Amino acid sequence: TNYSFSSPVNGKDRSDKLFDIFAPPGPLGIIIDTTPEGPMIHSLKPTSQLLGLVNPGDLIVGLDGVDTRNMTAATFTRLMA
Repeated sequence: TNYSFSSPVNGKDRSDKLFDIFAPPGPLGIIIDTTPEGPMIHSLKPTSQLLGLVNPGDLIVGLDGVDTRNMTAATFTRLMA
């Protein structure tokens, strides 16, 4: 599964740091919040497959080519399943 993320570069501007992560199937071990910008990583569990790859505050902007910026955390979670 391909996840696309936007990470804050200087606290507010996300436009300079976009990156993709390819994750294997199964639980990712991330807690997601709903924000006006879209689903955002709130925290990672100690067993998360994404530890060291993403950080709290990273915005999830895509999943397998689907733009997720207007989704709630609940909608995004359903899309992941």
